[in-house]
Amino acid sequence: MMQARLVAHAPGLALHEHDTFHHNVPMFLEREGLLVPLLKRELLALLQGIAPLWN
Repeated sequence: MMQARLVAHAPGLALHEHDTFHHNVPMFLEREGLLVPLLKRELLALLQGIAPLWN
């Protein structure tokens, strides 16, 4: 949490806390069924911010 707080106000960064007791957050998110939707949402946001290559 200390590291997360250091970058919490960085532009373009969204900080979310998850109720887990271990350090393997990706594994926790996968078990909760949250990892793939999170990655899809972030990738879509990235792609929407990039001009199509075929223009």
